[in-house]
Amino acid sequence: MTIGSPARAQIKEWRTGETLSKALLQKRSQLAEGVSLRAAVDGLQQETGIALILDRRIDPSSAQSLTTGLVTVRENIAQLARLAKAGMSVTEHLVVIAPPVAARRLKTVIALSEEHLTENKRTLAPTVTRAVSRPRVVPWNSGAEPRELFVSTARENGLTVDNAELIPHDIWAEAQLPALPFAVAAGLILNQFDLTFELTGPASIKLIPVPESPTITRNYRPPIRRRDEIKATWTRMFPSLPIEWTRADATVSADVETHEILQAVIDGKPEPVTTNDSLKTRRVTLDLSQGVARGAILQSLKQSKIPLTFEGIDQQKLNQLLSESVKLTVEEMPLDQFLDKVFDGTGARTSVTDTSVLVEFK
Repeated sequence: MTIGSPARAQIKEWRTGETLSKALLQKRSQLAEGVSLRAAVDGLQQETGIALILDRRIDPSSAQSLTTGLVTVRENIAQLARLAKAGMSVTEHLVVIAPPVAARRLKTVIALSEEHLTENKRTLAPTVTRAVSRPRVVPWNSGAEPRELFVSTARENGLTVDNAELIPHDIWAEAQLPALPFAVAAGLILNQFDLTFELTGPASIKLIPVPESPTITRNYRPPIRRRDEIKATWTRMFPSLPIEWTRADATVSADVETHEILQAVIDGKPEPVTTNDSLKTRRVTLDLSQGVARGAILQSLKQSKIPLTFEGIDQQKLNQLLSESVKLTVEEMPLDQFLDKVFDGTGARTSVTDTSVLVEFK
């Protein structure tokens, strides 16, 4: 199988960092009738300057038919991912369409690799220390073999790979990418094989399996005047998430996506995400098998600008229901059916219109 977008016209200026965030919020309409996923992704990349990569497990030849109104580029990509029964991961440098679990963990895997390199900086050879922090263009040419692609990328950063044979043989299509730091390039390639790396010496690494549920630990210092408010919101959203509070700080181990939500609560500026024009056509793919509070699910919908109205229940009872955890895994499920599962056993009935959602308790 091949992955990536075939290179056509060279991208003159890649959107990365803040410019990537802004580019994802630009609005456009899309008409794709019977075109391959690869062609749709390639067209978006050429038009927007956003690097888009298809995970090797996503079929690039699958035909896509998609017509949208004026929606954001981010939603365009999300819709393509949903049609492919996939998720998407937005990193600082690029966007990846991958199986939901792989997409969800990618940023955490990259962050852990960056942390690993930083923590071991003093033990690295000086040339490696300088190299891994310097973004480089990955030579992702037509017919590239992922094993050689990774080994050559490591070599460019002064590293040898002890067990590269763990990367199976495959042939990949040409892809254009911005310059990437080593941890990002490694995550992009290895995550597709459920692998990551660890240092074995000053200039050597070995491949290891990706942790089943990778997490990274971060510290927060919420504003004192809002500390109780933020603490209550976090607890309501993630009742099962261990949060270690001291007098002024909070220490949390979670995946990067959860950390982004926690930080958004502190900032009061949740990440803007737009949905399809009609909520009736919205479908949900999520793995909540570990359990998450109903309130966290609804907060995610709110961030996606999906308005929910509750009727037939008092606030105290509603707060109780929102604090309870639910476990479910859904794939391409219509929004109304998804909400029925979220509120299963509570006596609620959901109805979805083009622009709103009503959750009614009898």
